[in-house]
Amino acid sequence: MLRIVEITLVLGLVLHTGAKPSYNVVAPRTIRPNTNYFVAISVDGTDGELQEVECRIYGQSATGQNIEIKETSRVPPGDTQMVRMSIGELGKGNYRFEAKGLSPIEFTE
Repeated sequence: MLRIVEITLVLGLVLHTGAKPSYNVVAPRTIRPNTNYFVAISVDGTDGELQEVECRIYGQSATGQNIEIKETSRVPPGDTQMVRMSIGELGKGNYRFEAKGLSPIEFTE
């Protein structure tokens, strides 16, 4: 019986505490040519607003060509969404991934 009271108290505290806006971005470390690059984006505490996120891979190939691949997504609060980035022919080079929150949470990862 005591255990049920403890669980109820903890759940009550969690439900009545205002959620602070937060986000989480998970992406692979390696970018491979001619594949899909999947990024998981989670948001919470945005008071019902969809979170706009821009994902991009950018850099320069070994031959000096500038590369930029962009995808945008709108993530509902309390949800995780997979963003698929189609990677075409990509030679050796120096590339980076960046996720940018545009609204309502602003962030750069």
